Amino acid sequence: MLLDLVELKACRRTIINLNPMVQEQNPFKVAEVAVSYKSNYNITQRPKINSSQYAYRILIQHWQLGRIELLEEFKVILFDTSNRVLGIVDISVG
Repeated sequence: MLLDLVELKACRRTIINLNPMVQEQNPFKVAEVAVSYKSNYNITQRPKINSSQYAYRILIQHWQLGRIELLEEFKVILFDTSNRVLGIVDISVG
C-alpha cells in the first residue's frame, strides 16, 4: 500500500512536469510583510552636533547621574547626514 502511494506521487510529479500548462505550487512560499516608519517631527528642530562638548551635553542629559558610578553603560547617538541627532540608543548596561 505504501509503495503504491509513493509510485502514485512519482507518477503525478511526472505528469505535472510533462504538462507545461500546469504549474506545481510551491509549498514553501510565504507571505511578505513590509514595515515602514515615518517620523512625526521636523528634523530641523533636532539638535545639531558641532563639537564633542555639545555631544557630551546631549549624552549627559540621557544618563542617570545617580547610577553613573555604579553601572557601566554603552550608548550610541544616531545622526542623520547633517549631524542632527535622530536618537540615543542604550546598547548595554552592566
